[in-house]
Amino acid sequence: MKLFFGKKEENIIETFKEHLDIVEFGIKKLQDVFKAYIEENWEELEKVDKEISDIERNADIKRKQIENKMYSKAFLPNFRGDLLGLIENVDKIMNKTQTVSEIIYYQKPFLNTEIKEKMLIQTKLVEKAFYSLRIAIESLFENTEKALNYVKEVEQYEHEEDIVEKNLLKEIFDSKDLQLAEKLQAKDLILQIGDIADRSEDVSDRVEIILLKRNI
Repeated sequence: MKLFFGKKEENIIETFKEHLDIVEFGIKKLQDVFKAYIEENWEELEKVDKEISDIERNADIKRKQIENKMYSKAFLPNFRGDLLGLIENVDKIMNKTQTVSEIIYYQKPFLNTEIKEKMLIQTKLVEKAFYSLRIAIESLFENTEKALNYVKEVEQYEHEEDIVEKNLLKEIFDSKDLQLAEKLQAKDLILQIGDIADRSEDVSDRVEIILLKRNI
């Protein structure tokens, strides 16, 4: 079922989609961060980290634009609050993405190529989870059944990421080649990557609640 809105609301929805575009682009950039990290191409890593910082800034600007428009009494009050919660929490996903990039750029954890490549697999699952979240949010305005299907996809990708995360942590702490400080540094990075997927799932839970409210 498609919802019908006025021009003011349609404009906000389009701006929200632009915000989702920006965040998705930022998450995809993590692939470039890890490729530079694996190759130990520190110049490229610095470049990509700066790009992610710029993307995070653009996401903040877009979020504030949406919020300003929302406070002009667009949408019904209950739906307005739900939508503001979605926007704010999607923005936090971009913040966490920037955190992961900065950990790699500033700390450059000492890890072998095999573990780095497994972390790259972890980030690909994070990217898939956000893509499904994005479709779920966009479908919220157009097709509620489709939105619910993609909510379930987010949960599935988060579960798959969680398995990779736990296996990585076990491998790290079983390693005889790493010092305790290096293991703890790697643990922090792995958990921070996992937090991106966790936040995507948290937002998908919000989408599901909105869908349930609409069906009551």
